[in-house]
Amino acid sequence: MRRRIYGRAQKLMILRKEPKVKKEKKVKKEKKRGPVRFRLKVLTIINLVAALIFCAVLLFGILNRYLGGSPIVFWGSLAGLAAALLILALYFKRQVYDPIKKIERALEVVSDADDIADFEIDIPEDHELYLLSSYLNKMIDRMKDFANREYTATLLAKQAEINALQMQINPHFLYNTLDSIRGLAIKEGVTDIANMTKALSRLFRYSISNKNDFSTLREEINNAESYMTIQQLRFANKFVFITDIDVNEDPDIFDYCLPKLTIQPIIENSVFYGLETKLGKGKIILHAYITQKRLIISIEDNGLGMEQQRLDDINGKLSRSLPSAADNAVSSIGLVNVNERIHLYFGQEYGIHVMSTQNVGTIVEIMLPLMKK
Repeated sequence: MRRRIYGRAQKLMILRKEPKVKKEKKVKKEKKRGPVRFRLKVLTIINLVAALIFCAVLLFGILNRYLGGSPIVFWGSLAGLAAALLILALYFKRQVYDPIKKIERALEVVSDADDIADFEIDIPEDHELYLLSSYLNKMIDRMKDFANREYTATLLAKQAEINALQMQINPHFLYNTLDSIRGLAIKEGVTDIANMTKALSRLFRYSISNKNDFSTLREEINNAESYMTIQQLRFANKFVFITDIDVNEDPDIFDYCLPKLTIQPIIENSVFYGLETKLGKGKIILHAYITQKRLIISIEDNGLGMEQQRLDDINGKLSRSLPSAADNAVSSIGLVNVNERIHLYFGQEYGIHVMSTQNVGTIVEIMLPLMKK
């Protein structure tokens, strides 16, 4: 089963790695550089020729005047020179001064960042400074994107605080109640209830009392194990949870950080939609490994899987920069929530991708940057 899913996964990953848009931009950029450099050389030559003509006409007018020539020729030469100077000045202003002022204004906006929302440099593509202006526009666009993400993250954080206050239960009362229930269960010899209560207490302590936004991989796995303990007791050990991580490759892999409550919602999604209604034993395997710059976590199950249309819909929702209201109403809300938090913390290059084969199983891949506390 795992070979079939991973074979499909490799095809999807190959398709994802093709940066078609970037290649087109690169080709387009290379096409522009040649004509722009050639035009710059031509413009330089024209300026030199204009300067030589200017000097020649001026010299001719002076010699003509002092050698007894006609005053009309002298004053006509001066008038022609004045007109030429005016044309050159206007040309210089349009071709050099105005674009430089635009770039200066762009740098001012970048340094101040007050008017960045609606700013863009509009230098023609055939101008010598177009490449510089395009780089500045890209930098400004990135700053806009970063500002929008930061603003959205702030709004989401404030909304989360409001929701937490609205739904807040006194944690100490909750923990004490759970401990009391566990004590009564142990007294009566009901070990299943005692174990479930203990696991539920650990879940609440991790979710409520831990105020940090980030946890280690070890803490996330421990929280997932507490959740699976409850599910195994609920469904009479119908599920098996396996952690498959090779510590020999990186002994510190459990110390890398990720956003809190990243793994448990995805496992919950696997149990609810893939394994709960499946006949026979359900299995969830958590893999984790690191590359040069990334922490990759995959959560694999042997559940019902999903048809291609639904898989495409879910991956489409995960690829959006911000989820819509319709996204939050679908069954993939846990995936969308975790994915969006990853986007807000680290950017669009990280996040979740789903691979699935109907009646075979599903793999949810989580891509994160390498980060330690």
